Amino acid sequence: MRVLWEHGPSTVSRIREVLLPETDLAYNSISTTIRILEDKGLVSHVKDGRAHVYEATMVQDEAKGQALEFVLDRFFEDSPLDLISRLVGKGSLSDDERREIKKLLNDDEDGGRDQ
Repeated sequence: MRVLWEHGPSTVSRIREVLLPETDLAYNSISTTIRILEDKGLVSHVKDGRAHVYEATMVQDEAKGQALEFVLDRFFEDSPLDLISRLVGKGSLSDDERREIKKLLNDDEDGGRDQ
């Protein structure tokens, strides 16, 4: 999905080409994944000669929201606190990220108004 969001409509070959520096996934693995995403309605395709050109059908923010809802429901019993506690407790947040989270929480308490 990231490749389709960042690079626009792409063939499986193009997706593989973009992913090669970070992973050596086989063409068939990418093709299978794309078909699964298409079955789920996240991707669509048009034919261009013999090739299929795939395109994301969902914008990135919407997909992130749905993925987060899934993770919250399945792994954290719908508890944002449990999710955030896990992130904070794991030590995976930088000082800048911690400050940004505090700012977001303060803004939320103020009804989203700037201080």
